[in-house]
Amino acid sequence: MRSFLKKKPFAARSLSSSESDEEREYEVEKILDDKIGKDGRYYLVKWLGYAKKQSTWENEDRFENAKEILEEYKKCLKGSGRREMEKILDDEMREDGKYYLVKWKRCDDSMNTWRNEQEFKHDRRLVKDYEKRKNRSEPRRKIAQESEAKRRLRQKTVNSSVDYYDCF
Repeated sequence: MRSFLKKKPFAARSLSSSESDEEREYEVEKILDDKIGKDGRYYLVKWLGYAKKQSTWENEDRFENAKEILEEYKKCLKGSGRREMEKILDDEMREDGKYYLVKWKRCDDSMNTWRNEQEFKHDRRLVKDYEKRKNRSEPRRKIAQESEAKRRLRQKTVNSSVDYYDCF
């Protein structure tokens, strides 16, 4: 079933005409993330036909016509009464700290989310597992890069070496 939310048009957000005040229905492609705000829980909505960077945070109250997709999101991220992280897939530094890309149990990869390292301060197990995997794979990557660099250097040396007889 298709899920729609009413909201102001994307292009009309900066307009001041009365038409910009009208709400239109937009189809929800998927819910990417959630957070707690001043007015309750908010969900990051990816809109069908729009780029991911145009995703918007929508209050839970707005999901009257999109209950199924919201329930699917909640079901995926909940296990035995709370969210269960399966493993960390990647990390990146941002202005406000380090973030980890989390794979959730019983969820497909489209539900992976970035979480601030502060969320792991009480349970560092997943972070430690990730760091071990990352450290094990780095020497192999480094060796491959060094081998490629040596191969290029060898090739360059062979191609640029001058034969003694070429000097005469």
